[in-house]
Amino acid sequence: MRTLLLAALVAAAPLAWCETARAQILAESHFELSGWRSGEPATGVEFIVSFDDHQSWTEDPVLFDHLIWTPADVGRVVSIGSWIDDSDYPAASATLTNGLDGTVSVGAFIQPGGGGPGVGRLESQLFADVFHVGPDFAGSMVDAIALRLDAFTLDDPISGAVNLELTLLVVGSAEGSSVSPELAQCTADLEEARLVESACMFAYWEVAAELGGLRDGLAACQSNVAAASSEASRLGAQLALAQAGLATAQTELRATQAELAGAQGALAAALADADADGVRDPGDLCLGSEPAAAIDGVGCSLAQFCAAIDATTGSGRASCNHSDWRNDEPLTDSPNDCKASAGRCEPR
Repeated sequence: MRTLLLAALVAAAPLAWCETARAQILAESHFELSGWRSGEPATGVEFIVSFDDHQSWTEDPVLFDHLIWTPADVGRVVSIGSWIDDSDYPAASATLTNGLDGTVSVGAFIQPGGGGPGVGRLESQLFADVFHVGPDFAGSMVDAIALRLDAFTLDDPISGAVNLELTLLVVGSAEGSSVSPELAQCTADLEEARLVESACMFAYWEVAAELGGLRDGLAACQSNVAAASSEASRLGAQLALAQAGLATAQTELRATQAELAGAQGALAAALADADADGVRDPGDLCLGSEPAAAIDGVGCSLAQFCAAIDATTGSGRASCNHSDWRNDEPLTDSPNDCKASAGRCEPR
């Protein structure tokens, strides 16, 4: 048995309007059920109405299953009038019009958990005030089977005890009777409502499928965004490392450049020969030698060598007269290089 499609279709209003034309209410049967189920507190009841034509080769149709009723539903009417409402409806309707005295059973399954009271009656007993010829509605047309909740109390929510009153209604046109305009309009309205329901359900599943596709697309987009964010974080970390490496390299480069500049300065100083006498300045004791003048090993010309000796004293004059400019006259006591004259040491 499939679940009833839309509660809106089987609401009380269409049947209540049709009930104003008594020709369409073929029969009503009232039930009072009381029972309990031990366990957790009761919250509602599931009614199941089954139709047994006592033929072993047929499966008993069941209506109103999977529909949960609560005390707030008192006065509610649910009408089933086509296979769109419930796939078992054609078989149930046929059971009421096949000329056999079948059994109609009503069970109340207390929710949650199930279990509860129920009752079964033969059609000839269930609708005894209606049938005058034959045991059921043979020859009549059944348009709908309805269930109305008349009373519902939860006497002991802890133990799950319930008291219920409900009415089973058979809606249609009796054998040999003409269909009233009201009934015809009601039937047309119900069929139109069922067609609208079917169209609405088709549109609902189309929208649901499209929504599912959108959700899948959204999930894929979110996954792509997460992957892109992760990749961006990874690249950002790599960029930070590269920038740190670049800063270190730049610092090292500046230090190396400073060292190179220092080395180049030292090299330039070491190679400098300001007076171009062939003796580099670091080892030149006489900077500023005359151009093209002969020099000794420490860059001093004869004039510079002699001038550096203080000839103002006796010892100075002796030193001047005996000085060997290039140390190339080691065997003589009086090299022919400098002479003391008027307090100065001059070249000879």
